[in-house]
Amino acid sequence: MDRMPEWVVLAPTLAAATAVTLWMAGVIYYDVCGGGRWGLPAAAAWVVGVAALFARWRPPSQPLAALLGATAMFLTWWLRLKPSHDRDWEPAVAVLPRATRDGDAVTIENVRNFEYRSLDDFTPRYEARTCRMRRAA
Repeated sequence: MDRMPEWVVLAPTLAAATAVTLWMAGVIYYDVCGGGRWGLPAAAAWVVGVAALFARWRPPSQPLAALLGATAMFLTWWLRLKPSHDRDWEPAVAVLPRATRDGDAVTIENVRNFEYRSLDDFTPRYEARTCRMRRAA
C-alpha cells in the first residue's frame, strides 16, 4: 500500500491552524487593539508571522505545538476579560433598565418613553413600571 501524500495528511492540520490564526487575528484587532488604528497592522502581523512559522519550521507538528501554546495563553487572557458598559454610548441607548423584585411585584426602572420628532431629535424620558406577578381574583 502506498503512503498517502503529505498534503492529504497536513490538510486538516493546516485548516485548523488557519481557523485558530484568523480567530486570534480578530481577537487582536477587537480586544487587544480595540478596533483602533493599530488593530489591522497588529492582526496582519500575527497572520503573516504564523504563516512564516509554518512555512519555515519543520516538521509541521512543531509550529502547530507553538500555535497551540500561544492559543492557550491567549484563551487564558481572553476568558478573564470582564464585560463593561463603560463606553461612549449613543444618547438614545445610554441608560440601562434595571429590574427589582418586591414580593409579587416587579419594578422596571429606566423604561424608555422618548418623544421622537426625528431619528436624531428627541426628548429623553424614562419611567418606572411595576407589574404584579400574581393575578387578582
